[in-house]
Amino acid sequence: MISTLFCYVKLFYGRLTLTCILRKETPRGGVAIYVKENLKYKLREDLSLFCEGEFESIFLEITSGKTSTVVVEVYRIPNTNETTAIERYENIISLIIAF
Repeated sequence: MISTLFCYVKLFYGRLTLTCILRKETPRGGVAIYVKENLKYKLREDLSLFCEGEFESIFLEITSGKTSTVVVEVYRIPNTNETTAIERYENIISLIIAF
């Protein structure tokens, strides 16, 4: 599990919900995914990897009928260790494969 601050914002245009994981140590930044308002989804905090200021990801599981789809957004902050980032990408890919 990650320790984070979550925000949920409803936008008026397009009827979208913004789900995001925000950085705690800086006044801006983080990762986010827009979801159409009528879709059922849940934040998959157990899959998300969030190393503030280095490597940030957010996973959502969208359910439609009996089908579930996992949507992920990943961001590697510029000028961070590339080797560590590749290891983290590999970790995320193994989580997706195991899903």
